[in-house]
Amino acid sequence: MKKINLTTYEVGNDPLPQFLRGLQPESLLDLSWTDPALGVSDCAWWPEENADGPIDADTQQYSAEILTVDVDRQVVIVTHEIIALTPETIAQIIADVKAAKTRECDLLAKSKRDAFTSTIAAGEMASWSIKRTEALAYQVSLNAADAPSLQAEAEAREITLSLLVDKVMAKANQLSYIEAQLAGINGKHNDAITALATAAEARAYDVTVGWPL
Repeated sequence: MKKINLTTYEVGNDPLPQFLRGLQPESLLDLSWTDPALGVSDCAWWPEENADGPIDADTQQYSAEILTVDVDRQVVIVTHEIIALTPETIAQIIADVKAAKTRECDLLAKSKRDAFTSTIAAGEMASWSIKRTEALAYQVSLNAADAPSLQAEAEAREITLSLLVDKVMAKANQLSYIEAQLAGINGKHNDAITALATAAEARAYDVTVGWPL
């Protein structure tokens, strides 16, 4: 509520005196009924009504308060001056929104990787680098000594080392292809986000399209 001088209709920011607190709002619209000794008989406390219009928060901000007394309705209309943000502030907003959108994209890529590998045990996943290295070495040399882990697995599985190498390479190629696709789409989105000119464009950018999974 705002204090009103009922003679001049000047608006003040004085808080409501303690002795007036607890009264109904309509009792505060005109305090001429109070004892003049209290010093508020020519005053009132009228409700505030915000009438600010929308702004583009990426490029503008509210500034100085503007108070307009509506005598007929007994309210104080509150608006604010609208000023432009500095170029530095606008640039920082854009950078912050782009960074948030990039994090969103990176997290989405991670969730898709996790979903793809969720059916593969951690130990098995960790062994794929070794398996692929041995399989590549064996394909060059055809020497079982270059693939000791795969040789042991082939014997336990009761298949030839050559057949196991083929299976390992097929699986390794599948994993590599999926990872390449995820990394590529992730990077493509991040490049597009970097190229956007405004914060609004960055907020609206859809990172969910184009993924292979």
